[in-house]
Amino acid sequence: LGVPTNMVSASVDKTIPYAAKVEYSTNGVYNAGTSTYGLGRLQAEVTVSEPLSSTPYFSLVPTGGAPIPVDLIKRSDTRYYGEILLGPGSGNGEATVLFSARDAAGNRGVEVREGGTIRIDTHGPEVRQLVVTPQSPIKVDAGRNVTATLTFSEPIADGEVPTVRYMLSGNGRLPVPIGDVTRVDAMTWRVQFELPADAGANGMETLSFSHLSRDALGNSSDRMPVA
Repeated sequence: LGVPTNMVSASVDKTIPYAAKVEYSTNGVYNAGTSTYGLGRLQAEVTVSEPLSSTPYFSLVPTGGAPIPVDLIKRSDTRYYGEILLGPGSGNGEATVLFSARDAAGNRGVEVREGGTIRIDTHGPEVRQLVVTPQSPIKVDAGRNVTATLTFSEPIADGEVPTVRYMLSGNGRLPVPIGDVTRVDAMTWRVQFELPADAGANGMETLSFSHLSRDALGNSSDRMPVA
């Protein structure tokens, strides 16, 4: 009879690790109606499908923005925790999670099964369109009343009225607050004012506008790219 040889066994692991769930909370602003996170410290709890060989890579990518890396802290074999500071201009709209992990066998996984996207809003309302009546050039001798219609990138917060000023370009001119500000619809506001009697008296002047507005999450903006 032959002499038995030593048996060698080996296990094979081809299971790909994944993020089973990402749960979010915040100490800052949150709109439950739209499930949108605003300014503040965003906490992320990441549950993975199996123990990993090292801390996974995790970042949040806002729409049209650069990834925001998150340093995760291991809380157990399958749970990790990280924080993201959402400051002004961090992003607006849907943000996507970038995830990468390896298990002890070297298998790499990138899937996020739950919580892979989140809505954030850290931008204030911008003026996207400005229509001035009468059109340029304004003939002051024919009338000094001016109407401007401003269309914003998002609604102004309920109960809020945007602060709008106009300014002429002549020497010594200062911004003038406009008191007659009327809501047309959720995104549109109309202002009316009267130019001073000496507008354009010493030569042609440029009429410009500025604003300060706030949305429902408390984000403020004075951006007016169209001005």
